[in-house]
Amino acid sequence: MKTILSIFIVCFSLSLSAQKNDSLFNEIKQTAYKGEYSTALYQLENLISVYPQNADYLKLKASIFSWNQQQDSAINTIQKIKNIDNDIEAQNMLSTFLLRNKNYSQAIQNVNKTLAIDSNQKDARAIKLDALFALKNYEACYHLLKNLQKVNPKFKNIFYQSANKYFDKRITTGYTKTFANNTSFDLASLQYQQSIKKTTLIASLHLLNRTNNQTFQFQQEAYHQWKKFGYSYGSISYSSSNSFPLFSTALVHFFPLAKNIETDLGIRYYVGSNKSKSYVPSLGMAYSIKKITFQYRYYKIFGENSNGNSHAFMIKRFLKLPEQYIKLDFGIGTQYDLTTRAYTDLTNTRKGQNVQLSISQPLHPKLKLMAGVMFSNTTLNEKNTTKQITTNISLTYKFSTK
Repeated sequence: MKTILSIFIVCFSLSLSAQKNDSLFNEIKQTAYKGEYSTALYQLENLISVYPQNADYLKLKASIFSWNQQQDSAINTIQKIKNIDNDIEAQNMLSTFLLRNKNYSQAIQNVNKTLAIDSNQKDARAIKLDALFALKNYEACYHLLKNLQKVNPKFKNIFYQSANKYFDKRITTGYTKTFANNTSFDLASLQYQQSIKKTTLIASLHLLNRTNNQTFQFQQEAYHQWKKFGYSYGSISYSSSNSFPLFSTALVHFFPLAKNIETDLGIRYYVGSNKSKSYVPSLGMAYSIKKITFQYRYYKIFGENSNGNSHAFMIKRFLKLPEQYIKLDFGIGTQYDLTTRAYTDLTNTRKGQNVQLSISQPLHPKLKLMAGVMFSNTTLNEKNTTKQITTNISLTYKFSTK
């Protein structure tokens, strides 16, 4: 009877001790969740000194180090767990700490050990994808996700991001139809885009059919990304008729002012069909918040035969997938015809307004559809008004020859 009573007392004491430790452990976790890392670590060390091999205690300690941006300490702590090779949760934590510490190759090696135990481990695969993406191995990400992109939204997003990086070449065909009063005209375009390291080159050919008169414009554009100084845009174009400028060129530089603010400064040069020259400097600014971008740009026209100014506004709402967005553009402008002053005291004044709604929708990692509609009107001397409706649609095919 005494033996049974002694056993009962010991078990009851152990049970009370375990409950007390669990209660204290939960309190420490709540302290850590509040961001009071030093206090939580001090209290946790007291528990670990009594139970140095408790896996839960070591995992929490490692997590606190990681939350406090002490990844090396987190890695060293999690590796103290016995039989860590068979503890999938601990392995995933170790892989995460390696990833946060930018040890991407080691993170992938550790994930592979986890997947060897459980090939369907979603957390491990997600960590591997993040590491591959950080290493810019977009081809591996793309092929790895071909059959996994429907598992969760994160996988699908990385799948499309990887495709955009991996497929560094694009061909786009487009068609635009414009209705102006009782007339209409068509514009067909073909574009080839290729990325070479930090530079993207875009060559375009536009064919305009207007009143049985076909003309073309060739344009070459380039974007170059600088390390810390934003990126630059340059273009040059040549046309065969007065439907386009005979020659034009542009140079614009975009540079970040703050985390969500970007500004740009540019200059454009045009040669019209009558060989008149125009210079158009511009100044713009964009602000992004979450998935919405607001942009304003001002253009000032200095021309031999005309001058004026215009204001352009843009609101872009990004959706779930990369390159998936809705965009609203609207602008106002005034242009003065200086040549009319040679024949009359009056100056022809043109005032215009336009609004355009565009959508961009990925159909597949290799295909993207864009469509839009624009309403505009131009008033001459506040009397004669010309209204236009323009619709456009384009299809982009992405590919890689690597």
